[in-house]
Amino acid sequence: MSDIDRLQNFFFAAASVTYAGNGPKFTDPERPGVKIYRFADDILRYVDEYYVNGAKSFGSTVIWQDDQPVWHMQYRGFCHDKQASELVKKAMRAAYQEHIFAGGRGVDLIEGELKYHNVAMHSFGEFHGSDCVGTMTKGKDNLLFWHKYSGGLLVKP
Repeated sequence: MSDIDRLQNFFFAAASVTYAGNGPKFTDPERPGVKIYRFADDILRYVDEYYVNGAKSFGSTVIWQDDQPVWHMQYRGFCHDKQASELVKKAMRAAYQEHIFAGGRGVDLIEGELKYHNVAMHSFGEFHGSDCVGTMTKGKDNLLFWHKYSGGLLVKP
């Protein structure tokens, strides 16, 4: 297994038990409003930090190896609905559990009237895209969640 495969497998393990898996969330009194998820093994560490200001949010996810950053993702957007954010988590868990790298986000998923959709140019080494959750009401889209994201490796493959 290559180092990149090991990093990607670590990403799937970490991401599936942190935000998407409703894992423990931490705060930092020095940075009001930040929400932090952490996961680590012997030499790898995953930290996902995000801020929410009303419906808008932004954040970053970084993987470190031996205390050096080796992979990152930034994201920003909005969420207007709790059910939409739960569908996002469900779509992410589905991708992570199946080891599908969809830009670090989820796979398309429909639940009731809600539809999660992810449009990405993605490889673990370099990616960008956007994902959203919406409903169709009388032929009109109602966008409840939207995030734009990008990232990739910080080391040579």
